[in-house]
Amino acid sequence: MRVETRHRRPAPPLYARALVLRERVLGPEHPDTAQSLNNLAVNAYYQDDLPAAERLMIQALHIRTARLGPDHPDTQSSRRSLAAIQQRLAGASPQPPSDPTAALAPLLAAIARIAAGDNGPRAAVEQSLAQLEQQGWMLRGPVAQIWQGKRDRDALVEGLDAQDTLLVERILELTQEYEAAAASIAELRSRAEHAVAQALAGDDVAQRAAVIAKLEILAQRSEREPIDPLWQELAAYLGELAAQLKQP
Repeated sequence: MRVETRHRRPAPPLYARALVLRERVLGPEHPDTAQSLNNLAVNAYYQDDLPAAERLMIQALHIRTARLGPDHPDTQSSRRSLAAIQQRLAGASPQPPSDPTAALAPLLAAIARIAAGDNGPRAAVEQSLAQLEQQGWMLRGPVAQIWQGKRDRDALVEGLDAQDTLLVERILELTQEYEAAAASIAELRSRAEHAVAQALAGDDVAQRAAVIAKLEILAQRSEREPIDPLWQELAAYLGELAAQLKQP
């Protein structure tokens, strides 16, 4: 049985770190930055910090309206969430804004990254999952199975309620996306290393310049991918290869 503290949890450090990273890398007006603001607003709402929830959701709505347009589903979602927050500020009892997949988006992404092979955030994620379980979220078991390589949706959600099922389904979607991204990145790294090796083996200045230009373009494109350590690491690696070729 769930307890009321389920929706009264402090915002995980992942939320704040995601916002800082997105603002620094993508800029304060990027749609992904708006997603982080939206997540923090929802969490503030569930902690009864309604002024902060309103302020953050207004920022998210402003960015989404400007960058995505007033009719985009994300913009409409932020508009509805802001209305719910403002209704509660006025003393009404609206439906809570957004859904658990939005409120826990950074954590779900970290879980999926681990499933795809990036164990960097594992300790922090395991701690967050333990805290969530104390609040009624039954995710530790399914997540452990996903990390072991299991992908059978029906088996993973057996015995879970609707909200936990929704979260597990989102983790599976993200895991598939990260695994596909990891495969693409591995192929790009291999092709880049082959091109660099060929350029270093010869004395063709024009070929070396062409490879450098391609590496720099790929690095810039990788930096514009959704915030994820794999893409950022690829961008840095490609930059290192380009710098290696520029050496006399």
